[in-house]
Amino acid sequence: MKQKYVILKNDGDKEITIQEFAELDKDMMSLLCEQKYSFTAIKAAIKKSKEDLIGIIRTPNMYPSQEYVERLADSITAMFGPENADSTEIFCDDLELLSNETKHQAAQTKAEENDSGIDEILSEEFDANYSEKDDLDTLKAPLKIGDDESINVKDDS
Repeated sequence: MKQKYVILKNDGDKEITIQEFAELDKDMMSLLCEQKYSFTAIKAAIKKSKEDLIGIIRTPNMYPSQEYVERLADSITAMFGPENADSTEIFCDDLELLSNETKHQAAQTKAEENDSGIDEILSEEFDANYSEKDDLDTLKAPLKIGDDESINVKDDS
């Protein structure tokens, strides 16, 4: 699904409006949600961290995916920075997102296949005559279970 986010900065009302559009019909974007945020809340979140800004952007009505909300947060931060734009648009395509995830997974799988260091460590022979073996033999377990004892569990069903 294709999506578009329009961010409008209204200096008169001291608020930002984020509009979320989606392509519900071919080549036709429909408004799904419109959310307003005060300048004071946005500026305070920008000063704290990107995660705080993301926390403010996400609401029960508008909850973009992590990649999209990060792009929204970056655009809002830029709007209050030296760029000082009045509006911006962000276009998102789920097919591109899925394609990027598939490429990332393929790269990760290839990296895991090439990493044999862990396998070498796990396959090394273990020396049974190590120096601390006697210390382990003197440890006493808090519970002892006899080898010949068993527990009978009845199934009531």
